[in-house]
Amino acid sequence: MSKRKPNFIDRIASFLPGYSDYIEKKESYNAGVKFKTELTLNLQNKIHEVQRISTLNIEELKQKSICIEDMMNLIDRIKATSYGYSSLFSKQQISKDEFEAIRNYDLEIAEMISEINNSIFLDEISLTCARLETAISNRHIKISKYF
Repeated sequence: MSKRKPNFIDRIASFLPGYSDYIEKKESYNAGVKFKTELTLNLQNKIHEVQRISTLNIEELKQKSICIEDMMNLIDRIKATSYGYSSLFSKQQISKDEFEAIRNYDLEIAEMISEINNSIFLDEISLTCARLETAISNRHIKISKYF
């Protein structure tokens, strides 16, 4: 992640307590936006891949449909997740340790999406989708006190 170049207002505001932490969190927020976009794009690509699978029987077709629906739901959940970011004047500020814990959830989520992308069996994809749903819920619980 490249840091933006400080401007005149940044230099003046740097004398305010907490401003540097605010800028760091804001840059992490922007990185989080890009990260979520990449995660959802990976899931969308996997959906297209699963859609191209030829099915011979009704059970495989049903499992394929469930897989696609699970991944579409996960895309919606990922798009709707909070970034774990609080503004400079927010009552509840997120500490660096808490912010790092949220980032660890994000890395766990990214690892599971990678598992989905590498899976070739529909039942593996479904199981990983269920684990991913739990991880997203746990992340939401962790950051819900800040919003």
